[in-house]
Amino acid sequence: MPLILARSDLDRWLGAEENPADLLRSYPSADMQIWSISMRVNSPDYDDPSILEPATAHTAPPRRRRA
Repeated sequence: MPLILARSDLDRWLGAEENPADLLRSYPSADMQIWSISMRVNSPDYDDPSILEPATAHTAPPRRRRA
């Protein structure tokens, strides 16, 4: 599970503090957003910021023939 930090905690996490273990807590879901993204995110052929934009019908990757 990835760690999500509040911006206000970044300095502590990246700083010289020996054990900022109290930052290992659940991030409040009220502060999160969710949206569908394109299936292009699964392919290294599409390596640009647009893969994180909300998915629409025209963002689907072209189908490839399997060899």
